[in-house]
Amino acid sequence: MVKRGPQGQPEPRKLAEVVEGALIVYFDYLPPPEIRGNSRAHWRTISRAANSMKEATRARILFLGEDKLPKFQKARFIYTQYWCGKPLDGDSLLKSVKNVTDTIVDFGVVKDDSPDFVEFFAKAERVPHRYQRGFELRVEDAIQLECNVRRCQCPCHKK
Repeated sequence: MVKRGPQGQPEPRKLAEVVEGALIVYFDYLPPPEIRGNSRAHWRTISRAANSMKEATRARILFLGEDKLPKFQKARFIYTQYWCGKPLDGDSLLKSVKNVTDTIVDFGVVKDDSPDFVEFFAKAERVPHRYQRGFELRVEDAIQLECNVRRCQCPCHKK
């Protein structure tokens, strides 16, 4: 059921937001099949699909505002797909959103997308209707999360 605003029109969906220090970017569609793991598409088709994902991510971040973006030394990228029908497996989802990751790195949220700076996770949640399919990216501070799990001797725990 679509949420309705005071005038009866559908409420706009959020594109991106910062919640409790974490950047969340929303997409109301799954990545195109041309850039998924098992695609055998022509390179030009793959390039167009990849560029469209980059531009969609760039637009969402610019809508949020570059000044509101958090900066992390080490980040945890959590991709959640919302699916109805057959879900994408985790490695295909991560391959298909590589362009989203690169765009986030280009904006300076994290220094690089190497394993020294980024941890990747993918999960899937079932939704009841096809129009609710999509995915979201949550970028969190991995160092702070590690500190909360194991009481380390970093500056945030020294008294």
